[in-house]
Amino acid sequence: MRPRLEPSRQSQDDWVHHIRETTVDVSRVQRDCPPSYLNNEGSDKFRYYLGEFYGPGFAAFEKLLHDWRDEGNLQGLVVSP
Repeated sequence: MRPRLEPSRQSQDDWVHHIRETTVDVSRVQRDCPPSYLNNEGSDKFRYYLGEFYGPGFAAFEKLLHDWRDEGNLQGLVVSP
């Protein structure tokens, strides 16, 4: 049997908090776009198949992952047998 890696409850909560703290308001763009899948056919409720955007952008997200991996301790992951 292979070990299982899962995020701890605390790391999940911390990540959600971080995403919400760094969010970018895209409501104007959503309102100005023609009705489509991404703006829920013209609704004010934004819909994206991956969840919420990472506000600081892809380069910042890539650096965050790189730095986390370089720490080498997999902080926030729980290993189960």
